[in-house]
Amino acid sequence: MRTTLTILFTFFVTQCIANEDLFSQANEKYMIEDYIEASRLYEQILTNGLESSELYYNLGNCYYHIQDYANSIWYYEKSLLLKNNKQTRENLELSNLEIIDKIDTFPKIFYLKWWSDFVQLNSTWNWQMTAIICIWSTIILVLITIFSSINLTKLVFASIFISSFFFSTANSSYNKNLESSAIIFTSITNVKSAPTQAGKKLFSLHSGTKVKIKDQVGKWLNIEISNGDKGWIQKESCKIII
Repeated sequence: MRTTLTILFTFFVTQCIANEDLFSQANEKYMIEDYIEASRLYEQILTNGLESSELYYNLGNCYYHIQDYANSIWYYEKSLLLKNNKQTRENLELSNLEIIDKIDTFPKIFYLKWWSDFVQLNSTWNWQMTAIICIWSTIILVLITIFSSINLTKLVFASIFISSFFFSTANSSYNKNLESSAIIFTSITNVKSAPTQAGKKLFSLHSGTKVKIKDQVGKWLNIEISNGDKGWIQKESCKIII
């Protein structure tokens, strides 16, 4: 058992050192504007089983510089899943300006937009930790009220309200991350009325466009774009984010 643990530990340390070396090499290539080689080295780290928001962000930058906007958008989206970073969002917006499809976003009711923007202010993990802290604070206040002469009833109710609010925020953030979405990678994709080549063409999408995945039938995906339009595309025409 000790021998096995030693081997595993040695392998882990070796992998960490190797990945750090690759990351340094990739950064050096990026600094001299060799973006193709930098992206190859960054992606090699991914194949080694390591991922991070920073790694996806750097890859997004590499592909943006070589004008591969579909890949840059995909990597920025992957980065934002791990960490909600302002710079990443801004770079994603710049990439979206370069693609062909300029789709008007389906208008949201003002309070739904406010809630969505608020949820995106922090990562799911941070919202969850905040909710847990608030819940434990509420439990402590309840115990103090029960087992002491101190009356904290109003404070308990306030704490319950705050805990419920942050629990709802964490839950919304978690559910949003579970939404399956993808980026179109083919130069042009015809969206069909049914999951078959014989289906009627509804509209076309181009490389770099983000779609929500609503359902799947075989090799066909039922998708929805930001203006609410829906249809079916072949799975091979896109790259799934989550």
